[in-house]
Amino acid sequence: MLERVEAHLASEGMVVTYGQIDRSDERGFVIHDVQLGPPPDTDGVEISIDTWSIAAIDTEALEVWGIPAFLMMSAEGAVIYPPEPMGPEAQAVFGGDTIRGDLSIDYALDPETGVLTLDHLTVSLHGVATTTVTLSLGNVTVEHLHDGSTANVAINRLGIVFQDHGMMGRLVAALAGEFGGDMEATAQSMIADLNQDFMSSPLRGVRQAHDIINAIAAMIADYQAPGRLSIVAEPVAPVPLDALPIMSDPAPWFEAMNPVTDYDGPTRPGDIPKSR
Repeated sequence: MLERVEAHLASEGMVVTYGQIDRSDERGFVIHDVQLGPPPDTDGVEISIDTWSIAAIDTEALEVWGIPAFLMMSAEGAVIYPPEPMGPEAQAVFGGDTIRGDLSIDYALDPETGVLTLDHLTVSLHGVATTTVTLSLGNVTVEHLHDGSTANVAINRLGIVFQDHGMMGRLVAALAGEFGGDMEATAQSMIADLNQDFMSSPLRGVRQAHDIINAIAAMIADYQAPGRLSIVAEPVAPVPLDALPIMSDPAPWFEAMNPVTDYDGPTRPGDIPKSR
C-alpha cells in the first residue's frame, strides 16, 4: 500500500521520504519523520510530518480517478512551510512563518446508495484553533470526486465545530498593534466592522445568518478565552447544490439549510448589540 501511495504522489509531482515504518500492509501504513515536497530545485509547499497514518484507502479509485472513494488518514505533528513569507497578521496568528498542527479525516462513498459520508475532517492548528467538519451528501459518484462537479449532488447534513486555542487573542493583539489602539477597543471595532459588512450583504434578512454573525461577534468579545462555536444544518429535505445560486444569492440556500448555531463562551450572542 505504501508503495502505491508513493507512486501516486510521484505522479502528482510530490516527493516523499520517511524514516521508521511501523506498519505497511494491504490496508495502509504508519510511517514517521515524513518529508513531502516538490522535486529538488522546484518551488512549492514543503510539509514535514512526525507520524503519517493511513488505516484504510481506496487505492483503485486513487489510481484511476486521482482520489480515493474512501479514506481514513491522520497526520500528527505536521509542519507546513509556505513557499512565500506570510504577512505580518498571519505570522502573528500562526506564531511565525510556518503552520503547525494535526489533521484527521475519515470519509467513505457508498457506491450503491450514492451517499458520501464525511465522518469527520479535523484540522487542529497548534496554538490557533481546532475545526471539525462533518458532512453527508447524496447522489455522489466517484466521477464527482474526481472532477469536483456538483451536478445532482445534494446536502443531507453539514456540521462545523470551531474551538479557538489562541487565534482570536493573537489577531486582536496584532490589529491593536497595527492601528495603535488597545485590545478592548480593537475587539469592539472588529465587531462593528463585522456587523456593518453583514448589513450590506445579501444575507442581512436571513435569521439563520444573523445567528452566525452574532455568535462570531460574541467570540470576538471573548477574545481572551473564546468558547466553542457549533453550526449544524440538518435540512428537512436534501438541498441540491447545483439548483441554488449560492454565490450570487446565498439567502435561499441558507434558508433551505436552516443551520442552528450554538456558542458556549462567556459572552452570550444576545448580550452584545445584534446585527439588524
